[in-house]
Amino acid sequence: MKKDLKILAFRKGFTLIEVLVVVAIIGILASLLLPVLSSARAKSKQAVCMSQLKQLGIALYNYLDDNDAYFPYTRKVSNNDIVTWDDLISGYDGRDPMTFSEMKLAVITADQDSELYRCPADDIAGHNGNIKRSYAISMLRNNDNIRPGISGGQNQAYEVSRQITAISAPSETILLSENFNKINRIGSHYGSIDGAGHYGIASNNTANSPIPHLQKFNYLFTDGHVAILTYYNTLLGESPITSDARNTMWDAGR
Repeated sequence: MKKDLKILAFRKGFTLIEVLVVVAIIGILASLLLPVLSSARAKSKQAVCMSQLKQLGIALYNYLDDNDAYFPYTRKVSNNDIVTWDDLISGYDGRDPMTFSEMKLAVITADQDSELYRCPADDIAGHNGNIKRSYAISMLRNNDNIRPGISGGQNQAYEVSRQITAISAPSETILLSENFNKINRIGSHYGSIDGAGHYGIASNNTANSPIPHLQKFNYLFTDGHVAILTYYNTLLGESPITSDARNTMWDAGR
């Protein structure tokens, strides 16, 4: 039985038009895929930040267990000697416990650093080369009831903080917020934040620092959960006012 043999003829090359068509198709596909990949990377970084906040929440809760349910404070010991909230939870956050002398240092050395405090979406360099921190604790000023947050004392020589048992709405009270400002550094007292001065948004609806995650923030609440919200969501219907954070999610005493 004879078989028909088919001879396939192959060209040795492509015409210029064919090459251009292929390049154009690749360009179109790349333009469609790149935004998707960029969005996926952004969401991945946001997920890491959420995980870090949850881990910091666990560290803070462990600190509460050993400190009569009081949150850590930020205390001005003398001159530039500052003990900060992140200093106080060393030993709970994966770092070795710091001595009081180490806590007082305004500049934290590399061996005291922790990646837990740096969100991968935060690409802002630390001020004067200091180690960066991406998260800030809710600000409390006991002599300033317009900043009724969780932790304070950065301008006083004594401890100021709240007991978690005194917070009436823990699921709607912010404990930690993302803050990508360059002066937010590990061991620095510039680590508190409140709704009144959040990113400077309240003053003119324009942020003075980059807003992460497509204009949204990760917030850790005092009950331990993390939520993704816009700044305006945290105001609970209040108008953004630079001098008053009362009756918002930043108000731990409401």
